[in-house]
Order: sequence, then structure tokens, then C-alpha cells
Amino acid sequence: MVSVIIPNYNYARFLDERIESILNQSFQDFELILLDDASTDDSKVIFRHYEHSSHITHICINSVNSGSPFVQWEKGFQLATGKYIWIAESDDLSDPLFLEKMVALMERDEGISVCFSGSILIDDNGQALVQDEDLWGKNKSKNNDGYAIFGGIDYIKHNLYWKNYIYNASAVLFRKDCLSGMMNSSCFKMRFCGD
Repeated sequence: MVSVIIPNYNYARFLDERIESILNQSFQDFELILLDDASTDDSKVIFRHYEHSSHITHICINSVNSGSPFVQWEKGFQLATGKYIWIAESDDLSDPLFLEKMVALMERDEGISVCFSGSILIDDNGQALVQDEDLWGKNKSKNNDGYAIFGGIDYIKHNLYWKNYIYNASAVLFRKDCLSGMMNSSCFKMRFCGD
């Protein structure tokens, strides 16, 4: 049901924890696509350690660095077979219930294209930082389930125009069919700020 894409460049120090945080999800209907952009550290060795996992469908290791996280994302999108896509950045971790909760919300309504959660920022040692980037404060959901649904155009006008509230790619699950018509987009030529 979910295609999980891990794009990586020189994050060997985080990869084991990252991959384990995905393999240990309570929701297990996913494929895992590992993409390495010609890392010069031990990333390839770590990827190979997981090649026999039943969740791994692709391990793609570039011989030359692409220079862009978006090129890697595009490659992952092309390989993805799931109904949903999760770009699980290689230097992040995930709560074991992340996929279970996100997929359940997406399955409630076919009109939902993108589902995102807040994030807890951590340092290189996995320690939570006090900094809160979500800034939901008084706008937190009023319902008991802890979520809210927004119309796309309204959300862009009233939220994304002013601040990037969807600042962490790893906190997003979206429908693969939303990619139709954008696979040749100029966004894949960008080079910085992948999140």
C-alpha cells in the first residue's frame, strides 16, 4: 500500500536507526526503496546489510552524485508501486505508529491528497530540541481525533503563502496518483532545501 523512499547522501551514521524505525512500523504493508546518491561514507555497506529484507524492493546506488535531492525523489517516484508515497529522509526517525495513523486518515476520504504531521526536531544524538516549528498553537484541531482537514486551495492561501507548515518531507504521506502530470516538472531541477 505504501512506497517508502529513503534518499541518502553521506548519512551512514543515521541509516541503521532510520531503516529500523521504518521496518518496525506497526503498519507493515509497505515496500522500501533505498536510494544512494554516490555517498563517500559507509552508506552503501549499510544498504547492502538490508538487501535480504522482504520489504526492500530496490537498492539503487548512483556511481555519480546527481547534485540534487529532487533527482533522487523523482527516481523513487518512478520505482514506487504503492498507493501512497512516503519520502523518509535518511537523517530522520519515525514513531512506530506513523504509517498506521497516516494511512488510516488517508483511507477515510479519497479526496485527501496529502497528510502531514508535526515533527519533533532532534540533534545528531537523537535528543529532542526545545524548538517547535509547527506553531499550531491556537489552531490545533478541535476534534477528539487530533486531526483537521483543510481544502487545498484555502490551505495554500491562508497557510503556505505565509509559512512552510509542511517543512519536513519525512512527516508527509501523499497519494501517488497526485504525481501524474508533474513527473516532468521543473521542480526536479532544483538543488537545495529538499524538505
